[in-house]
Amino acid sequence: MKEHPILFSGEMVRAILEGHKTQTRRVVKNPERLDGLMLAGEEPDWCPYGGPGDRLWVRETWGVGTRPCPHRGWVDGIEYRADTAYLEGPDLLHLRTDVEPPDTFEFDAVPDGWRPSIHMPRWACRTVLEVVSVRVERLQEITEEDARAEGFPDPPGQNRMYPDRARYWFQNLWDSINAKRGHPWDLNPWVWVVEFQKEATK
Repeated sequence: MKEHPILFSGEMVRAILEGHKTQTRRVVKNPERLDGLMLAGEEPDWCPYGGPGDRLWVRETWGVGTRPCPHRGWVDGIEYRADTAYLEGPDLLHLRTDVEPPDTFEFDAVPDGWRPSIHMPRWACRTVLEVVSVRVERLQEITEEDARAEGFPDPPGQNRMYPDRARYWFQNLWDSINAKRGHPWDLNPWVWVVEFQKEATK
């Protein structure tokens, strides 16, 4: 079993925590390696997110907070932007105080404000995912069911007049993240399809 970091936006973190995101699609960085394998009907084995049984630890936007507690005085902990997006002000319930930072980490030495997900250390992670399956496909092969598994916010059975509603939502979500990186929906790139289940929330 191996562990791999993976970045998610606040919207997708909330979808994972709420239990309706169980898939993610990521661009295959070296698609030229796929040609022979796909012709032979074989799956590649170099996915940077591991394989079945491996774990993904979620990197998300985070920060260090100090909040007053009626029974414990001022308390240090970690905050997550995905949580505080719901809040109008600070809330002690959203301050994680069970973290175990390294001895060299000083809460007071970290500047206020949110820190990018790419800079989240492993000890600050709260969510671990278990990889269930990995496959490669063209982006536009995504089905309506798979688009819902990507975190589509509407419950199944809604908007029946629009059968491709989840795919349309995913197409727009994809382009908002990847078009500027040179991988728009219209180019139909090869993608890793990683299916996972939430293993633990720490």
